[in-house]
This record gives sequence, structure tokens and C-alpha cells, in this order.
Amino acid sequence: MTNQANQPKATQGTKTKGIRKAESSEETKLVRKQSGVRASMQFNLTGGSAVSAVAPSFDPLTLLLITQSNNTLLQCVEAMEVNVDGTGCEVVSIDGEVEVSEDEKKRIGEILDEPYPDMTFITMRRKIRRDLESSGMAYLEVIRAASGDFIGFRPLDTQACRLTTLSAEVMTSKSLVRNGVEQNFDIPDRERGVVYKKSEKDTPVYFNIWGNTQKINKKTGEMSLTLEDGDKGGDVIVFTMNDDPETPYGIPRWINQLPSALGSRKAEEQNLDFLDSGGIPAAIIFINGGQVATDSSSTLKDYVSGKNRQKNKAVVVELQSTSGTIDKAGSTSVQVERFGSETINDSMYRNYDKDCEEHVRLAFRLPPIFLGKASDYNYATAVVAYQVAEAQVFKPERDEFDAIINKVLKTELKLTTCKIKSNPITLRDITTQLRAVSLLREVVEPSEVVKEVNKIADISLPYVDGKTFTITTSRGSALGVDGVADTSTASTATKVQKSQAGYVLNLAKQFAECKNLIDTDNDYTEEEIADIETAVKALKGADLEAYNSALSLYLFGTDTIEMLGAIQ
Repeated sequence: MTNQANQPKATQGTKTKGIRKAESSEETKLVRKQSGVRASMQFNLTGGSAVSAVAPSFDPLTLLLITQSNNTLLQCVEAMEVNVDGTGCEVVSIDGEVEVSEDEKKRIGEILDEPYPDMTFITMRRKIRRDLESSGMAYLEVIRAASGDFIGFRPLDTQACRLTTLSAEVMTSKSLVRNGVEQNFDIPDRERGVVYKKSEKDTPVYFNIWGNTQKINKKTGEMSLTLEDGDKGGDVIVFTMNDDPETPYGIPRWINQLPSALGSRKAEEQNLDFLDSGGIPAAIIFINGGQVATDSSSTLKDYVSGKNRQKNKAVVVELQSTSGTIDKAGSTSVQVERFGSETINDSMYRNYDKDCEEHVRLAFRLPPIFLGKASDYNYATAVVAYQVAEAQVFKPERDEFDAIINKVLKTELKLTTCKIKSNPITLRDITTQLRAVSLLREVVEPSEVVKEVNKIADISLPYVDGKTFTITTSRGSALGVDGVADTSTASTATKVQKSQAGYVLNLAKQFAECKNLIDTDNDYTEEEIADIETAVKALKGADLEAYNSALSLYLFGTDTIEMLGAIQ
């Protein structure tokens, strides 16, 4: 997925009515014929335009329609949408050391909340991903106000966009970091733009590819270093999947499995036609030495062909002999060959369809679990499948998208301290995380412990510093923070000042110790055990949820709910 700001010169070909036609090998022509590529008549740019649209190897609309009609392709695209662009993002420091400016964070946050009216950033990203995975191309317009200030993004319809031919060679200024210093270099280059035309009747509108040195005339498509502000076209970020060797366009990752995508659809349609026609006939009737009466012949044909729905009724067949003499009638016979046992195999191409499905899925390098096939997975294999897909498929796509968007945001918003970072897919073990929190609870602030426990256990336990709780024992002592009795007072109802979270964590530890669920040097009397059990039974709501999570920590992975059911 790269920004097509500077494309190499495309393969030379012939021009037909404003469309630059690329030459193709016989194999490519065959695949294009199978894909049903139609001539892009709406991009025949006439009327004196000096700029032509480059014809893609595969029509984007045709590819989008194939994606919607295939029984596996759409699921693969949706899996990419959800796992690459549906995880959300956050604002982080630009290099991990610079403190994030609150003003810059606020400006980025406004873009992420609503990059375009009534559209969220995730919705925008999923639209881009859907077009990119389906057709190999995606276009994102950089929206500016009348004053020229950057205000957001808007995705364009891929099927309505085409790249223009290359401009004349010009000297472009490029910024690169060399020897630790950012420097500007003059480099000769040729640039192209994007033409947007929704239908054949619409007037084409030209856009400049973001990052170009030249500007494009929004009406004629001509590129120049000097152009009046009123004639300048807007900017578009161009995303591509895999580069097409013949054109400046991208092609989807599944294009080499195009025969499988088309063949699977044709096999299913043929199965549907086959079953609609009644499938294999229940029987074939052979008549020897006779002729079926006209009425009986029509009834029999309807019955055998599947048009007669009342197949449970008997059919009476009247025969007339066609042999013999005047003195002696000829003999007739009826032979019935039954095929009822073959109806179980009415669905054809099942193995072929299964192979096609696997070929399409492998093009995306997705494990079957991402397509809802989890019957052959256990917990361990499911975790490994997620980890491999995250490392090999989802994360690289996320990082590339972040790099392109951050470059645009940095330039347009003049950012110096922060950037966006897409969230990864995280498979977390709550028991391991709670054990880690327990190891660090003595060296961090109690409020931070509460915050992390709430996040891990998905609860909302408030931190209240200095709240009073009463824990009584038969010896008149209060149980201390570390589970050791505090005998500094003989009162039977000593008030202990501690945080709510600390109390719950300590109570879970004491319960595990007094029930011999974990090793301990503390000795608990029967009265103390009864008091601890009473305190546990008194917990409610968020306190009880936090207690269950904390007890799971001390049990080192034992399922909390089952343990509580067996113990209490």
C-alpha cells in the first residue's frame, strides 16, 4: 500500500478515444476476458482535453462485483477490515520521548472523531480497506476549507476514479534526511493526477495526488508549477495494493486466484439451476414394442422431468402395441430404471468448490478461524492462529496505513510532538496480568493499581483514599494489609484505614491462605476463618467482582467461578 505520488513511466500502448490501452500477454488477456472487464466508456475524455485517463488492467467495478458475489472473497475482505482497521487508534508521542502537546493532541482528536460530517475515522478506514482489498486501489480526498486550511478526509468511490497520464518532466523539490539533517533536493520527475467521473454524463473533475510538486487544473487536468488558486484541484491520497507491471494501478492480492473466484460462483450457479430443474430424475422408463397414449405420455414426462410436484401419487400408463398381425397382437413391455439413490449426490462440484474456497483464503494468508471455521481449533491453536495472522498480515498493513496518514497529518497540521498509532489485536490472559499487578503493587501508587485492575477485569471499582472499613476477629485484632493480625489494640471492632482496592485484594489473599489454597506461614483459628468467610459473603457488586478477580490471581490460574462454587 503505497502513495502513488510519483509513478514510473507506464508501458507504451495505443490510444483509443482518450484511453491509453496497455499491451497484454495472451495469458493476461485470457484472465481479463474471464473477469468480464468492460470498456471504461465514461472516461473517454473528449472536448479538447489534452490529458487522458490510463485504462486499468482490471475494471474496478467488475472486481468489486466479483468480491460481492463470491462465497469466500467477501468474508476475507471483511476479516481484513475488522482486524486491520477496526481496532481503533490512539495519539502517541512522535518518538516516545517528546512530551505530547495537548493542543496538537486535541487537533488530531477532532480529526479522528469526525474526519467528514457524519463519518467516523474507523468507518472511513474500513471503506478504504474494502476498496483496497477488493480492487487493489483506494482514494482518500484531503478536504480543505475555502481558506485553504485542512479540515478532514473523505473517501472517493474507487470505480469512479482513474489515474491520468504522466506530465512533462519537471524539477521537483524533495525533502530527505541525510547526515542527520533534513535537506531539500531538486530531482527531475514526472507526475500524474486523478480524474473523478461518477457517470458518463458527469463532467470530469481532476485532483492532484498529495505530495506532488506541481498543481493540477481541476477542469482540464493540465499540471503546472504556477496555477491560479481558483483553478487548482484538490488533493487525493492514492493507496495501492500490489503494483500492476503494465499500468500505474494496483491489483488486489487475490487476483492470481481469479479463476477460483469465478469458478466457485459458476459451480454454485450451475448447482442451483440443476436443483431448480428437479435434479436427477427418480426413474427412467423404457417402453419396448408399444406406444404410450397421448395423455399418459404428457403425464409421464411431467412426472419424470420434475415438473409434477405430486410425485407420491401413482402414474397410470396406457400402452398400445405397435407390432403383431391381424390374427395375433404384438407383445409390449415396460422397463423402469430407478435412480432415487443418486439424489444424495445432486450437489455437484463440491470438492472443486472447497478447493476454490481454500485458494481464495490462502491469497489473503488468513487462518480458517477468521472465516468462522473454528471446529478444528482449541484454545492453544486459536491463540497461535491469531498471533501469526497479527504478525504476518494485520500489523504490516496497519503500520503502512499509519505511516501514510501520519505524513499527511504532520504536514497539514504542522505536528511536532505526536502522531497516531493503530491499536493491535491483543489476546490477554487475565490471570497473568493480575499476577503481574500483584508483584508491582508495593512499588506503584494504589490508584494506579486500581486503574489497571479495573482495565484487566473490566470492572469499575473506584479508588477512595482513606476510607474506613471494620474487620473484627475473636481475639479483638484487626487483620493487617499483609494478612498478619495487628494486635496494637484489644478492641473487638477496630477501624482500619485503607483503600477499597487494598481491602479487597487483602481479603482475597487471606481467604486463599485460611483455606490452604496457597502456601502461607500464617495460622488462622476457626473464629478467624469464620470472620473472613463472613466478610467475603458480605461483598456485593463491584467489590465482589474485584474479589473474584483477585482470588483468581492467588490461585495461579484456577478458574475463579468454579473454585468459589466448590469452596463457598
